[in-house]
This record gives sequence, structure tokens and C-alpha cells, in this order.
Amino acid sequence: MSHTPAGIRQTQKLRTRQALLEAALALLEHQSLSSLGLREVTRAAGVTPTAFYRHFEDTAALGVALVEETLGSLHGLIAAVLMETGDSEERLDRSVALIARHVGAQPAHFRFIAREQHGGVGPVRAAIAAQLRRFAEEVACALGQEPGAAGWSEEDLLMLGG
Repeated sequence: MSHTPAGIRQTQKLRTRQALLEAALALLEHQSLSSLGLREVTRAAGVTPTAFYRHFEDTAALGVALVEETLGSLHGLIAAVLMETGDSEERLDRSVALIARHVGAQPAHFRFIAREQHGGVGPVRAAIAAQLRRFAEEVACALGQEPGAAGWSEEDLLMLGG
């Protein structure tokens, strides 16, 4: 039985998980996810290989977590801009500027997304596609509420949104 309080244990778990994500991202600057070994990641993170499995089932799950970390945080930010009142063109411009700032602040994350979108790890490709589809749907929904979009098909709105 551990004598470490639950709050401290949870904080340590979060730190270890984040260390694994950061180590993987650094290693992925020079290789693809399909060639990344979990021992490389754990060595770079300074943890044992068994610690990896407390956080991720395999390297594909690690990659999916990186996708979620990279793209998942953008949904709320983009939705807030799209829900603002005012000129739709200005809102779209602010959305694009927000995305550009996000990409500029996290270049390694987005290089990972760009490379792995067509990479060899199926669950990661699927996670990226799902996130991009969700963005298209969110933008399409916002566009569909514009008076100028009356009569547009859902397919047309999705095409514009994505």
C-alpha cells in the first residue's frame, strides 16, 4: 500500500504522462510515429518502460493523445470566435488568425499532425481525420446560421467549413 496522498500521486501521474508526451514530440521531430519505439520515449522521458503502459496502451495511443492535445484545445477557442456577433467575414478572419497563432506557438505539434495525417499509424490518421471533420462541422454550423447561407445544402456548408 502506498503512503503517498492521492493528490500527490495524481500530480505525479500527470507529470509523467506529460513527460512522455513531450519526449515523444521531441523524438518525432526526427522520425515518424511508426518508427518510434516506446523504450526510446521512456529513456528520453526518464521513466521506466513499465511506466509507459500506465498511461498509454501502445505508441498509437500515445500518438492519438498528441493529436488530442494539439487539435482538441482549438475547438473551444474557434467556437467562441464563431459564436461572436458581428460581420461573418471578420469572425472568419479572427478564426484564421487564432489558428495561425496556435500553430506558431506549437510548431512541433503541428509538424507532427502534418506528417502523421498520411502516416503509417491508422488510429492516429483516424484521430486527425475526426478532429478535422469536427472543425469542418463546427464552421459549417456557424456558416449555416448566416443569412447569406439560406438554402445552402449541408454538403456545401461542410465543403466551405473544411
